[in-house]
Amino acid sequence: MDSEKFIDALNIVVKDAAVVDVVSLLKSPPGKKPSKELVDVSNFYNSHTDDIK
Repeated sequence: MDSEKFIDALNIVVKDAAVVDVVSLLKSPPGKKPSKELVDVSNFYNSHTDDIK
């Protein structure tokens, strides 16, 4: 594997992990008392159907 292919693979893995983390955060904000802004964004996200998400 050359360096360009390695960087491409690394970009894919990192981007996919970031997307999974953000979606998880939007579905269910962590903590006992998450910030109001995060709860508002989560409520907005969760109000949409799976087709729109």
